[in-house]
Amino acid sequence: MVCVIQSWYVAVEFHVFLVCAPLALMFRSRPTLATRILIFAAVTSLLVPFILTAVLHLDPVLMPYISVLQDLSRDPTFLKVYIPSYMRMAPYFFGMICALAIRRANKRSLKLRKSVVIICHVCSFLMCLLVCYSSWIFFQPDIPRLHPLAAAAFTSFTRIGWSLAMMWQLFSAATGWIGRMMSWRPLTPFGRLTYGAFLTHAGIQLYDVSTLVTPQHVTIFYMITKNVSDYFFSNFLAMVLFLCIEGPVASLEKILTGSSSREKGSAAVGGPQNQQTFTFVAPSVVTTGKLVSEESQH
Repeated sequence: MVCVIQSWYVAVEFHVFLVCAPLALMFRSRPTLATRILIFAAVTSLLVPFILTAVLHLDPVLMPYISVLQDLSRDPTFLKVYIPSYMRMAPYFFGMICALAIRRANKRSLKLRKSVVIICHVCSFLMCLLVCYSSWIFFQPDIPRLHPLAAAAFTSFTRIGWSLAMMWQLFSAATGWIGRMMSWRPLTPFGRLTYGAFLTHAGIQLYDVSTLVTPQHVTIFYMITKNVSDYFFSNFLAMVLFLCIEGPVASLEKILTGSSSREKGSAAVGGPQNQQTFTFVAPSVVTTGKLVSEESQH
């Protein structure tokens, strides 16, 4: 058993970088070929989970039963579905497709109506809820085990649904008025803490469970308080992690590479009053761009 359960994701990030970085560079020289390869890779990333889940008769989701958690490193679903990099590629490929759509929309100066944005945001929010909470059916004792094809369809559907929901969040932020909300300065620290919270929250949950000495009666109020406390404790530890490790390392990197001096030079030429840089962070996708202020347009 690894000391940090979620450390497998570091390998996934590295493998995705090895695949996506050359593909992104190909768009500069061979955009048509790169687009075809990207679409093929996105479709393949959805077919692979479907085929493996159906052929190997695996669970559609990781079942957090005591028997599974006691020896998680040997669970077949964890080893063959949950942690392999090729099972996690779909959101990244869909993120690249979203980047292409944003680029073309900005070239055409596409502006979305507020009614369309609101409706799509509601659908996106409902899709995220459906992906997160539709797995409750697998925990019902009176429901028989799903057919392998049904389990495989659920595995692929969750990846498609979540990717489409996140694609819309990025697209709307980069092409419409919602981007001004997402670039609000008080929200910036939360974008810096998301990965740190991912690394720390599992330790909080494990400590909470391991220190229980009496059975707990689970109610809705109990779950709400647990979730809220987990959120605040995770972000607090993520802030400590950022201030002690990530922030100093990033500052040291800027000093060694000289990027801070280049940023000051570009700011002196262009001026900070005409451009506003925004960063919108979502699970598995990060997009950075610039919003031109109304004063500069006139």
